[in-house]
Amino acid sequence: MNRLEDIPLNTFNDEDEIDIKEIFSILSQYKKSIIFITILTTLSAFVYAYFAPNIYQSQSMIKLNPNDYYGNRNDFMSVAMGKEGNNILDELVVFKTRHLAEGALKHLNIGTRYFVTKHLKTHELYKNSPFVVTSESINPRLQGVKFTLLPLEKNLFQLILEPSLKTKITNSLFGNEPEDEKPITYNKTHQYGEKIVTQWFSFTVQKLYEPDDLEYAFSVMDNKYMAGFMQGGISASSNEEMGNIVILNFTDTVPLRAKEILEAVSNTYIQENLDVKAESAKKKLHFIDMQVKAIHKTLEGSSKKLQDYKATNTIVSLDSNAQLTSTKLSQLESQLYEINLQIDMLDNTIQYMDTHEDIQGINIDSLQHTNASINRIILEIHSMLKQRAKASVYHTKSHPLMLKIMKELNSLTTSLRESILGSLRTLREQKKSLETLINKHKEKLQHLPEQEQQLEQLNRNFLFNEKIYSFLLNKRAETAIIEASTVSSIRIIEDASMPSAPIKPKRSITILVGLILGLILGISLAFLRNFLNNTIKTVEDIEKLTHIPIYSVLPHLDPKKSLNHYKEAINVLWSNIEFSQIKSKSKLITITSSVSTEGKTLTIAQLGNIIAQNNKSVIILDLDMRKATLHEHFKLHNHIGMSTLLTKRATLEEAIQETDNPHLKVITSGPKPPNPTGLIMSDLLEKITEKLM
Repeated sequence: MNRLEDIPLNTFNDEDEIDIKEIFSILSQYKKSIIFITILTTLSAFVYAYFAPNIYQSQSMIKLNPNDYYGNRNDFMSVAMGKEGNNILDELVVFKTRHLAEGALKHLNIGTRYFVTKHLKTHELYKNSPFVVTSESINPRLQGVKFTLLPLEKNLFQLILEPSLKTKITNSLFGNEPEDEKPITYNKTHQYGEKIVTQWFSFTVQKLYEPDDLEYAFSVMDNKYMAGFMQGGISASSNEEMGNIVILNFTDTVPLRAKEILEAVSNTYIQENLDVKAESAKKKLHFIDMQVKAIHKTLEGSSKKLQDYKATNTIVSLDSNAQLTSTKLSQLESQLYEINLQIDMLDNTIQYMDTHEDIQGINIDSLQHTNASINRIILEIHSMLKQRAKASVYHTKSHPLMLKIMKELNSLTTSLRESILGSLRTLREQKKSLETLINKHKEKLQHLPEQEQQLEQLNRNFLFNEKIYSFLLNKRAETAIIEASTVSSIRIIEDASMPSAPIKPKRSITILVGLILGLILGISLAFLRNFLNNTIKTVEDIEKLTHIPIYSVLPHLDPKKSLNHYKEAINVLWSNIEFSQIKSKSKLITITSSVSTEGKTLTIAQLGNIIAQNNKSVIILDLDMRKATLHEHFKLHNHIGMSTLLTKRATLEEAIQETDNPHLKVITSGPKPPNPTGLIMSDLLEKITEKLM
């Protein structure tokens, strides 16, 4: 067969058309490899689908209170700063925090896991294990490592701990590890209920019911270390851009555990919301109690002074005008007290802001009676501070999210300062007006006799303190009622579901994808192999790539089948050759090939017979001096032939042998010479050929 490198470039066909027949020919040629690759990938997909663990998903829905994270939707400050509808994203992040996971783990016990091997697959047993392990201590190196438990007869079991294959390979390659880093191994028989104590672990295995004759395993890990496992399985999303409903999902290989974890996370989130509200109420009560305590002492002092005065002086009574003036003055002084209290709080807040970069320490509860807008701004600041704390765990200060949070914090701080300063101006104006009124009423009382003035002063102080004391007691009662009746504004509208079917893997789809992928890979490889194969394989290759004339195509000769097709092809070959000789009138036909066993001898023997049968004189020269077989076809001897003729050890007449056909003669190859190539390349061969022609 000729190789493409041997063909001149100008002989290539420039046509670039898709030959459908050629495509099917390529697919047919490489069909075995296509089928093999398809079966291989399909089997691989089947194995993966079989051994891949089932993944279940539990889902629940929680309705949030928009006021908890949006603030007042009608608040101009919130809208102007673009905060409306954004903070729900922060709440979605809360559900994936380690803090919430650790809180939920207080209500779960998922650190100890149980497994069973059945049908070559490992299944996890959650609250369905025939035994339970109580761990007292375990080496940190064994946290999460699987212990094998094999049930035996008579309430016995075999406990096995072996290093993993990776550890074995590492140990065999490197070896000579420190004593505290060598793989830990264990293999002993114990009874159920026996306390197993070693230098690495201490736990007890209790049997709940009779185990099957299978291979069980368990792993022990401190429950607090399972927070990462919970964070990896949970996801939270909003049902719409401005929706208040959060959809929680948890994926796990055990459906019951997925449900229980999701319930624990939801309940912990709600409880934390309640705890925040309860803590706020406690702070309010503490602040009011401090005020009540101070006013109570003042009230006791004013009451004692009034009683002492009445005991040591003649009791007199004020006229009606003086009493009205005194009562009004007491009310005004109570109002002045409240205003002064608010001014002091706001002044302290401004002073705190001037001396602290982080305003997280501002007591919101102490400002609850000052201004509602101030309270809302402070709540938003605290919310942004929480966001900053969460984001700082994963991002640097130069991260766009951190820069955005800092920008909003600065804007909120500026707004808070402006609101406080505006409130202070208003309160001081109110204070000034009240002081003017109080001075006017005091002037009216200065016209009274001295004894009556003293009585009025003592009586007014007592009424003032009593009124403030009553006011604080009422506020304390209201706050105590709020604390006692605190309920979460968050509610679960759909409990965590119990998954009945796995969400993945999709085994049928996996196998189908493996089948399709195998076909694609097999076909692609077939075309790649065909592209890289630069040999001529078919007649079409020759016709497409060259202008060499083709006289005939000889079929593969199968000894078990009839020779009719082959002989017919030989007849066609001779007819085409004879037709081509009309112009060239050549009398010499050379048949050769690059390798042996391609049919040169058979072809030349059959072609010689066909030509001789047409009453033409034919002589066949066998130049295959290494593996001569032509004489066997004609049942001739090979003692004298081309080798003896070319070495001049025989004459031409001696070398020519007759065959059954009188028109056909043969010169065999003769005895094998030491240098057949040199003989063929000699000038004597050309002279013999010319003489025979």
